[in-house]
Order: sequence, then structure tokens, then C-alpha cells
Amino acid sequence: MANEKEFHAHVAKQKEFYPITNHPKGRVLIVNNEFRGEYDERLGSDKDMYDMFQLWKNMGCRLTVETDLTADNLLLRVKEFAAHQERSDFCVVIIMSHGQEGDMVVGSKKGKLEVKKLVESITSSASLKSKPKLIFFQMCRGSNIQKIQADAGIFDTDGSTWINEMLREVLPNGKILGSEKIEVDATADEYVSPTKDVMVAFATQPDYVSFREIKKGSWFIQSIKKVFTDKAATHDVRDLMSMVKEDLKKNIVYAPGSALHEGVVTMDGSDSFGEKRLMLFPGFPKLHK
Repeated sequence: MANEKEFHAHVAKQKEFYPITNHPKGRVLIVNNEFRGEYDERLGSDKDMYDMFQLWKNMGCRLTVETDLTADNLLLRVKEFAAHQERSDFCVVIIMSHGQEGDMVVGSKKGKLEVKKLVESITSSASLKSKPKLIFFQMCRGSNIQKIQADAGIFDTDGSTWINEMLREVLPNGKILGSEKIEVDATADEYVSPTKDVMVAFATQPDYVSFREIKKGSWFIQSIKKVFTDKAATHDVRDLMSMVKEDLKKNIVYAPGSALHEGVVTMDGSDSFGEKRLMLFPGFPKLHK
């Protein structure tokens, strides 16, 4: 939890910090396309969804959760969410799904939607003008396999089925050191929108697959959970994302002779917050009854 003295000092420095005065302070939309019961079901994504819900609830936000939306319904739901932000200090949108090259989000019935359209539907909202907007994408962005470091396990992807087949060729038994099962889901990168007051973060670099562990959740989402839980009381969002970048480098894969053997998961990019800083201050402002 944040320190009350620090919070009031923050309130007095509104030129340096984005104002945090409402309760709930922010609104969060979590969309998890799990593809339940389908051949490419995103096993383990329910843990990511639960952890993100708990994280932002503890930050003092109002949450909305959607699952298995078609591409059309995803865009519609994000537009509706962004249009009603008059009483929030910031908004957070978390999209977890399959993805394809060209920054395309895959909907529940295999329709596709450009990331650009989703971002624009948020940044163009009049009720979000001058307010910080955090947008996270947990999805593949292509079929290339980065040189990575990650926990050992069985691999799958948040991309197309043929990527999974390719990985099974690389690792015929589907295992590395007989550990956890892992699906391809994430490294980390940030997409920069020309619009002010927005941070858009991807779980992987352009053209690459991303990784998710079946039992533990995706590396990117779990790193956000860990870093924000431990450090949000004392660090701003830009610093927190830098810590996520460093935390991702700790993941290690050991697969001698395969395309996945030893490397580094990196995160790169920036935001358009300018000189302003966004402090989340979990626990503040307090709700006065």
C-alpha cells in the first residue's frame, strides 16, 4: 500500500503527476479470448485473467471482464468502454488473445482486428482527453522464434496452429527438462501511439511469437503482476514497465540443439506521457463514507 504522506505530496504536484482524486480511481477492461473447447484453446489464460483482476482491484479500480469476444464485438466493447470515462482518473485495457503478423488480434470465431483500430477507439474518446491510457496486448505478432530465456516446459503458441506444429518439430517430445508446459505467448515490446497520454505495451516484438506457461500464466502478464504488486506504491508506471523489462530477462530456457536454446527476452519502446508521471498509489485516495 502507498504511504498517505506520499499520496498528499503527489496531490500537491499536479503539474508533474497525473491527478489521482477519484474513487474508484481508474476503470479497467480485461478481455480474455480463451477459445475454450477449441483446438487452439489458450490453456492457462484464466490465471492471467484472475491475476490481472486482483491486481487492478487492489489498485482501487473498477473492473469489467469479457471473455471470448469476436473481432467485431471486441471493437464494439472497447469503444463502449472508452466512451464512459468521465469519473475516472485513468483507464487500463488488457487484451489477451491469439494474434498474427501485422498486429492483428484474432477474435473468438477467427475474425481478425487491427490493433491500430483498437488503440484509436480508446485514444479518440473525448472522456479520456488528457487522461493516461494504458493498453496491454498479450498475443503473438508473427511466427518468428526469438532467442529467449524462459522456464523449461512444453511449448504452444498464441499464434496460428502451424506455429505449434513447427515447435513440435523443434521439440519432438514437447518437453524441455520435463518441467512445466509452456505455450508461446510473450516477450515484450511497446507500441508508440502519436496520441498524447497513452502507453501501449505488447507482450512480444513485431513478427515474433509470445510465450505462456499452462500452469503459471504468460511471462509478460505475470511479470506485470509481480512488479506492479511489489513496486506500485513507490514508482510510477514508466519505471514499473522498465522493471518488467528487466524481470523478463530472468526467464531461462535450456534446450540444447533447438532453436529455443538460451537467449534473452527483451522489452523495448516508449510512451507519450511526456514529462508527466502516473503514480497508481494502491490504497489511496481513501473512500470516505
